[in-house]
Amino acid sequence: MSQRDFAERIGIKQPQLARIESGKQIPKLETLTKLASGSGYTVEIHFVPIKDNSIPLIEPVRIPAELLVETDR
Repeated sequence: MSQRDFAERIGIKQPQLARIESGKQIPKLETLTKLASGSGYTVEIHFVPIKDNSIPLIEPVRIPAELLVETDR
């Protein structure tokens, strides 16, 4: 699949996808969710303590695509 086809599939412009792929742009969470969903994945955020400390571990947060991405489904 071409970059243009994938960008169209997930609802962003091809130049934006090219900037993200090259590392010149950091995607917003919404765009990251579109990228993941278009590839068959979901976004999961893990909170990791900076150093060994007594802060309890936090369970991962999964971001369902339907919360952030408008779809035609």
